[in-house]
Amino acid sequence: MRKLLLVLLIFILSIVSLILLFNTFTNVSKQDQILTAKGLPNYPEANERLANMIRIPTTNASNPLSNFNRFHANLEQYYPTLFDNPNVEWQHFEGLSLVAKWVGRTSELAPIVLVAEQYTEEPNLETIPEWSFNPFMGKIEKGVIYGQGTQDGKTALMAMLEVFNDLVSQDILPNRTIYFAFPHNSEQGEQAIINALKQAKIQPDFILKTGGLISQDMLWEIAMPTALIGIGSPSVSKVTLESKDISNEILQQQIQQLRAVLPFVDVNTNSVQHFIHHLSPEMNFSQRLVFSNQWLLSNVQQKWLQKNALSKTAFGHNIYLQKMATDSSNTCITELLFAAPQIPVNLEQWLKNHLQHPQIRLLKQPKTQYTNQTLAPVDNRTYRFISNTCKEVFPNVITAPTLVQPPSKVNWQANIEADIYYFHPVVYTSETWNLRQRKIDAKISVKNYQQMIQFYYQLINNSI
Repeated sequence: MRKLLLVLLIFILSIVSLILLFNTFTNVSKQDQILTAKGLPNYPEANERLANMIRIPTTNASNPLSNFNRFHANLEQYYPTLFDNPNVEWQHFEGLSLVAKWVGRTSELAPIVLVAEQYTEEPNLETIPEWSFNPFMGKIEKGVIYGQGTQDGKTALMAMLEVFNDLVSQDILPNRTIYFAFPHNSEQGEQAIINALKQAKIQPDFILKTGGLISQDMLWEIAMPTALIGIGSPSVSKVTLESKDISNEILQQQIQQLRAVLPFVDVNTNSVQHFIHHLSPEMNFSQRLVFSNQWLLSNVQQKWLQKNALSKTAFGHNIYLQKMATDSSNTCITELLFAAPQIPVNLEQWLKNHLQHPQIRLLKQPKTQYTNQTLAPVDNRTYRFISNTCKEVFPNVITAPTLVQPPSKVNWQANIEADIYYFHPVVYTSETWNLRQRKIDAKISVKNYQQMIQFYYQLINNSI
């Protein structure tokens, strides 16, 4: 009997091993083989122009109108061709948001929309001593540009305009119309641009918004740089808390405790499956074996995704503090955003279980602010177009779809009938990623900034 059981056990283990190995070896690369483009132009004067624009704090803090007006005046000074050309039409929305329409030759072709933000986050005054240079100094030191906005939409905006100005100066016209949209804030500005596109009944071929990144040695042991292209934002639910007669410090501690017990990454969501599908064939053997066999090793996958800083940020459950206000009776109303690929159906009960402080209560049932049930496709022409353009500029890069965190305050997916992708070709290492999480020492290398300009140069040229 024992021998029979042993034989049966060996047989089962052999079958399991064969399935594991079969799935691993048949999990082949999903990457298109693209040659790096040669002869891409360089824009050496662009570095100083970016540094000068970093010195203008386009935040929502003090004197925003004056700062944004200075920013706009500099744009007209740097790129006069764009503001005096019959094929380029400029519009203002909410006073400060800008949209440039580069009129194409063929009106029947659906346009494309490129979106980059003018605004930057206000630095935390307490962390400024930890910066290498003042956040708005715009310092260029040893091949690195320092300053608030170097890793954000402002840099993408400047990169787009360098290329846009170059091509317009050569009297080049695109086949299809291209819109360059530059919102001045994350709510009224973006919403005004969305409304304008809808009112004009513009149905873009696709929209490319800033988001995503290029990871260098941050995803397990994958040696190649990895471009993470956003295919959507997480689902979001607004949570409102009421607290009375407790300090801000205690309230912040309670929020941190909620973050400490957030559920793990759910490997069964579509966004995580797309990520694994594209990335797992590029892993070493042991990692590929794990990510090729969810049927048996889903728990290991979950732990690895949860433990990695990038995958946890993209696909994990997150809590963001949106608003906090205290009235005359010392009652504080706190609005939190609970973000995840899929909002748990038991979110209300989970919050009640973990809000243990007697003076903090859930004010009302969590309200789903928006859900991203339809992700942009990853098996279509547009995703490959963005992916392959990236490969033409960044040598040996591989690509994979991701979710973009933190979620935008405006739900682009729900408002516009178009495939919306997110990509921002900033290269992050573990060091620069950690600095970004701490919100200090924002910087971009001159080499990376030139690559960013070349990315938009290649993207626009490939589209026209």
